[in-house]
Amino acid sequence: MSATELTWPQKQDGDWADTFTWHAAWATAARKDDIRGWLDVVHEAVVDSGGTAEELFGPARDAAVTFAQDLPPEQRAAGDLDEGTWSDLPRTLLAMAGWFLMALGIARVVSEGWSTDLTAPGAAVFAALVLGAGGLGTAGLAWRSGRPVATGAWVLASLALVVVAVYAAMELLDRERSLGSVPTLTLPAIGAVLLVVWWRLPERKPAIDDSSRTWPAERWFTRMEWLLRGRHKMPRETARRLTAETRAHAEETGEHPFESFGPPQVHALALAEADLRTVVYRDRSERRWHLLFAIFAAAVVVTNVVSGNVDWSTWVFVGAGLLSLGLALHRRPSPAH
Repeated sequence: MSATELTWPQKQDGDWADTFTWHAAWATAARKDDIRGWLDVVHEAVVDSGGTAEELFGPARDAAVTFAQDLPPEQRAAGDLDEGTWSDLPRTLLAMAGWFLMALGIARVVSEGWSTDLTAPGAAVFAALVLGAGGLGTAGLAWRSGRPVATGAWVLASLALVVVAVYAAMELLDRERSLGSVPTLTLPAIGAVLLVVWWRLPERKPAIDDSSRTWPAERWFTRMEWLLRGRHKMPRETARRLTAETRAHAEETGEHPFESFGPPQVHALALAEADLRTVVYRDRSERRWHLLFAIFAAAVVVTNVVSGNVDWSTWVFVGAGLLSLGLALHRRPSPAH
């Protein structure tokens, strides 16, 4: 990425560019070419003015959001894998395998040292977890793209795969037989390579399929309502009210909703950006997920304490749980204030 390829006048500018790249890649609909172009603009301004990137453009996270607001509405609306969950699954699996291998490698260094044994059940469980995590990640993308049925199907298929694979690995494979011993650092090294490959693979160009122009009107309205709920985190009552208002307008004009509002993704985005409470809705959703993880971490810690299996991983869950609880209790200022 340009964050590392460009030569920045000061180290703090390079750090700002790295933070900007991270947030732009994960929190917006921007693609690599967009981010490179934005960093070129920032780099030129920094070199010409002599000021720092933060002085000129503000905090990196806020700047990423600001730049992304200038993307075409169609690209911003199509940024969450609309109608294409299968097409991005290979990239998702690469990312999951990379992160899992890095985490596993670090854990094995702490627990087993610089050498680790590989077993068939362990390899099978690892593969099942990667596939299951990839399926659940795809389920999340399907939810964000307003497709609750596809979301449920991916969740059920992913959980079934993990349960069956883990059971088969534990019951059918020889847990005592070692496939060999490898340096533990090999695992995170392979994980890092997979992440680099994932990052460099071509991205699916964001585009909205205009097939919604031929949908029955009710399907169009249903998709928009679920987009408001899944992607823009609106409460059910708010999403239903906005959908009812959109439906009433379409019935008044006698036009198909596509003719009046375009694809449901674009109109849902317009409604979300017009609602001052959208930031509050999204913040509330993030805090709920943090709270859910804090509860999960607490359950793991209590189970380990009761069973007498307290080790280093228990303390990792203690720290992660406390961090998640802090994030869950943190509230962003309301736009009304």
